[in-house]
Amino acid sequence: MDVPIDLSAITIQTERLLLRAFREDDLASNLGHPLRQENLVIRSKLVMAFAPWYFAHNNEEDENLCFVRIVLQEGFFYQGRMGYRVDFREQKAEEFKFTYDIVEVP
Repeated sequence: MDVPIDLSAITIQTERLLLRAFREDDLASNLGHPLRQENLVIRSKLVMAFAPWYFAHNNEEDENLCFVRIVLQEGFFYQGRMGYRVDFREQKAEEFKFTYDIVEVP
């Protein structure tokens, strides 16, 4: 079952980019344990991409371990004085002038 998740107000920092405001609405699904037959293809890709990190941080002997699939729906972020609204379902993005302003709510 897909469950809506909200990742509001996250600060993401990379080597070249600091996003001070980020909002995203997504759907998340529990795909079950990595060793389930239907998860073996994605598991092998993750092991190849993230070895040795994968086994250092994932205990496949834990029956509660699961893969979570996140489907991007829509999001907003800004950098500098530009805002970006993204609709991942329609694969569209809008760019507009934006000023970050903190407002205190009583």
